[in-house]
Order: sequence, then C-alpha cells, then structure tokens
Amino acid sequence: MVHSPSLVQGVYSKRSDYFSYDEFLNYIFVNVFGGPKRSWKQLGPIVDKLTSYSLSHILREPSLSNLVDITVKNIEDHAGSFVSFMPGSIDQSYWERTSGATPTRTHDGRPAMEVSLMPIVRDFLGVQAVPSIFGTDLPRNHPTLLSDIWAFDDALILFMTSLPRWLPIPSLGRAYAARARLHAALAQLNVAMDDAAAGRPLASEWADVDNVGEVLKSRARLYREHDVSLAVRAVADLTILWGLMANANFAAFWLLLRILATPGLGAAVLAETAPFVTLEPRGDGGFGVEQSPRLQIDHRGLAASCPLLKSCYVESLRLDSAPWAIKKVTKDFTLTEKAEDLVGAHAGDTPQTYSFKAGTFVEVPIGLHMTDPKYFEEPDTFIPDRHIKKGKDGEEFVEWGSVKPYGGGKTICKGRLFAEREIMANTVALLAMWEFEPVDEQGWKLPGHVRSSGVSKPDKDVRVRVSRRRF
Repeated sequence: MVHSPSLVQGVYSKRSDYFSYDEFLNYIFVNVFGGPKRSWKQLGPIVDKLTSYSLSHILREPSLSNLVDITVKNIEDHAGSFVSFMPGSIDQSYWERTSGATPTRTHDGRPAMEVSLMPIVRDFLGVQAVPSIFGTDLPRNHPTLLSDIWAFDDALILFMTSLPRWLPIPSLGRAYAARARLHAALAQLNVAMDDAAAGRPLASEWADVDNVGEVLKSRARLYREHDVSLAVRAVADLTILWGLMANANFAAFWLLLRILATPGLGAAVLAETAPFVTLEPRGDGGFGVEQSPRLQIDHRGLAASCPLLKSCYVESLRLDSAPWAIKKVTKDFTLTEKAEDLVGAHAGDTPQTYSFKAGTFVEVPIGLHMTDPKYFEEPDTFIPDRHIKKGKDGEEFVEWGSVKPYGGGKTICKGRLFAEREIMANTVALLAMWEFEPVDEQGWKLPGHVRSSGVSKPDKDVRVRVSRRRF
C-alpha cells in the first residue's frame, strides 16, 4: 500500500509496461459489469484504441466543450423547473418524484417544495448529462435508466466479491436485475447505431439516434470493425454510462450542500460567478404565475476565472471522495520517498527506498491521504479557499496539489474535466435560480459518509425547502 505523495506520484509516473492492467480490468468487466467470461479476447486487442477515443472526445478540445455545451444547455433549459410546486407526482418532474417532493411554505410564507437534496440533485444532473453522450432516445425508451444505474451502483462492492445472485441480499438481487435491463437497453442502442450507419430503416423509437455523442459513435465503429458481439459492446458501454453518472452526480450534491451549509459562502460564490451567469426576466406567464428567468451560463468562464468556486469543488472532493487504485507489478523497480514527505514526528528522518517486485499488487488508497493531518491542516474541516494560491502577477489560481480524487497515470479518470465543468455549472445554476433552507430547525447538518467506489454517499437524508430566488 502506497500512501505518501512522492511515492504515489512515483507509481503514477512509471511507464505502463511496469504494470499489468488486463487481469484486473477483465475481473472488473466480468464480475462487476457482467460481461461474458471471454470478453477480454474481444476487447483486449482494441482497448488502447477505445481509451484513445475517450481521450480524444472527453478530455480534448473542441470535443470536450461540445459535450459540456449540451449538458449546460440542458441545465439552462431546466433549472427553472427544478421544482414545480405541484402536489401530485404525475405533474412533477422525474427528479422531484425521486426526492419525495411535497408543497410547503418558507418561513416568510412564500411557496416552496420540501425535497430530499441528494436524490433531487443527483437525478436532475443525471437527466441533463445523459444525452450529451448517449443521445435522447436511450433515456426516453428506457425510463428506468437512472434508477437502474443507482441500483447497480449500490451493489458495486458486492459485485466485486463475486457474490451469487441467489444470496438473500435485497440490494444484490435488485442490482442483478437492474444490470440486466441496462445491458438490454445498451444493446438496443448499438443495434440502432449499426442500422443508422448502414442506412437501414430505423424504428420510430430510435428516430433521433444521430444525436448520440461522437465518443459513442467512434466506439461503435471500432466494435463493427473488430466484430465485437452485442453482449460485450453493451457491457463496455455500461462502463461509460456508469462512469458518467456514479461519481459526478454525488459530487454535485456534496458541493452544493457544503456551500449552503457554510455561512456567507453561497453569496460569495454568486458574486464571483455573476460575470458568467446571465438571468433575463421573462415576466408573468399567465394566470398570475411568474416565469423563471431565462438562464445562460458561460462554463468556460467558470472553469477559468472562478477560483473560489473551483477551490470549493476541490475541497469537497478531498473530503467526500475516497477512491483507491490497484495495479499489478510486471517489472521490478524501486522508489525513494522525498524528504518533504517526512513531516510531523518523522521530520528529519532519512528518506526510505522501497522495492516493488514483479507479481505483487500495489494499492494506492488516495482517500486516506486526503484526510491525513500530516499533510492537511484541520483535515476534517471544509475550508473553501484552502486550494487558492497566488501567482507572481498576483492572479489567483487553484492548485490541486496531492488531492487526486480521479487517480493518476494510465488509469486516471477520462471524464474528469467534463465532470468538473458540469458540476460547477449545475451548482451555479441552482444557486442562481433557487433559495434553499434546511427543514431541520437546528440548521444545516452534514450527514456522514457511506463508502462507495469513489465519491461517498450520504448516510442520512437531508430535507430542504426550495423556493424561487427573489430577484
């Protein structure tokens, strides 16, 4: 287990031929995502190309901004209907129904909706983000898509242990069924993409398959070239869908909650981001109902010129994610820790050199370091500006330092820049359009963590009242 920052950086900076990924990836692909046992025979020869397509379309411009543009446009269009104030679930949005939304009043008597903050933020962002990569047909044809992703994700650790379906664990049984539905949905999407590419007529439910993101289309072309089976393709695309949803949506909840729970921080974030957020009043929509302002967000400006918001984002990931990485060593090597890693009681000690032998496994428990008091003052406290530094010209910027919630090296999360921009845009949109107050009379209380594969889940419900911001 590698813990100190210099050793972690040393592991991540080693060439990929020092580690074997295939054995571990195949285990995850088969046991967690449900692939056929011989899946890697089909995917192994093309996995590097699949990775390069992800790099091209999710990490690099202009493809990155094109993906974010779609998600942010959806956020702009729907942030005004975050809550509807409707009493019946049939008239509510999907994200309201999953959050147990009920009409109520604020302390000063204005209309409000009481909701559970985690599911409403999680599902609101999910509905806006899925079309950027998977198009609009998939979620429309499979209305249980998001709930199936969450059921699958809830049992991810259980899947890692290869537990059989027949064990009397309710969450495991639900997850197996959800995973099967996800496989079927993604197989149908691949059939539709193949038909569209071949010029064959499409069923009416796949009329808009052309708006699937280029990252998925490029993968589909590679699948066809190498005759990858539909079963394997569906599972491979499930890894993309799960990666798009599983961590970013929970990170968006934690970031919003921490900003709301820190006195004065919401106002400071709104002031900093104001140059990049446009609210255009639309007046009375009829029947005395005030329309929400028209919203426009410059996500490029948020990413480049809002150090407080970005520092809050990094700080929330530091506290609310506990990722880990596993690598199998294929060639012997040694690493020597740096003197600056020897802090506290070990300051002044002689740096140690460690040997890594072929055939052994290296685990990097990133979450342990990110709350280590040796490296972070008041490690359990949310300090909004902790990561803001000043350059020589006096310009403020955000430094990630040894905070590595997305891992590193070859296996670093390919969607990290997309996640950063969608989460910050979503947070600013909700803060700009809505006011939030805790239902608990004692004020804001942060829940504890439930361990997950990356970003933690809350161990308690957080009920809030949501009302229109007064402009």
